[in-house]
Amino acid sequence: MFAKQRVLIVLLVLAIFCPRPVAAHPPSDVKLSYDAPTATLHIEVAHLAKNLREDGIRQLVIYKNDQELGRITVVRQTAPDSLTKDFSLEAIAGDAIRVRAISKRGGYLEQTIVIPLLTPLREEEKEQPLIEPLSEPLIEVDTGDSW
Repeated sequence: MFAKQRVLIVLLVLAIFCPRPVAAHPPSDVKLSYDAPTATLHIEVAHLAKNLREDGIRQLVIYKNDQELGRITVVRQTAPDSLTKDFSLEAIAGDAIRVRAISKRGGYLEQTIVIPLLTPLREEEKEQPLIEPLSEPLIEVDTGDSW
């Protein structure tokens, strides 16, 4: 009987004082947007990190049409709950841009966007104002002078 109690006490002490790995969790969201005029990919990663030295986003991997373009090693998240980065990237309509956000403690999340087709303005459209001025007034006001 005492042997079983000793084993239980030893197991209880080990469970309390032995370090346990913290469960790894991947980022909760990745949002991507592309600014064509500046050729910039804007990356926002939502990832809650209680200790920014030990937790947070470790690395961002950027792919264009399944070809790896670059890796951004992250020393520290920009905020305890998120990371924001910009990446210079030339892309054309139809290109698939994928970003993999990797957590320091393990786990990752990927997001992909496809660059939309942008129709450039024709030369005659560039010269014309977006809103044409009215040649005649829309509303005529009756002043009561004409009887």
